[in-house]
Amino acid sequence: MVLPAISTIDNYGGELEDFAPVTDPTTDRAAADMNAAMADVAMLGHCGIRAWCRFTAAASTGAMVLVAHDAMWGNTDAVKPTLARSSSGVFTLTWPTSVTDELGDAHTLVLRAGWGNAYGASNFYEPRVTTVSANVVTVTIKNSTDATPNDAATFNFDIFMI
Repeated sequence: MVLPAISTIDNYGGELEDFAPVTDPTTDRAAADMNAAMADVAMLGHCGIRAWCRFTAAASTGAMVLVAHDAMWGNTDAVKPTLARSSSGVFTLTWPTSVTDELGDAHTLVLRAGWGNAYGASNFYEPRVTTVSANVVTVTIKNSTDATPNDAATFNFDIFMI
């Protein structure tokens, strides 16, 4: 397995053992070093950030702007999230159902949880991120002084997904 899938060290061939002592550390790598690297990579797959986007909220879908985005599977237009406004202060972000890793293998996308923050907002807006399905999230934005969802038009919000 590779990211964005969840892996274990066994997915990378399991723990290795040295065949012989390392004679030249500039050209040879000890098994223990490689085991540590593979364990780190496998652990990152559990809760590392898989996707991030910044969007400008608006009172209509047509006025929303995807400011920037990136993900483990890249940042091209083909894999950017689609933005939509459901109602006042309620927005959906939809990533592709399937993504391709750098090895060319397809993976079904599973976004498990997320969080957000207001970026550069002068008011204290609080975005709440709720996973709707494997690739769709709902972002509800409220002003900290008002419990009613608010379009927070022209403000940017960062959304992070694991």
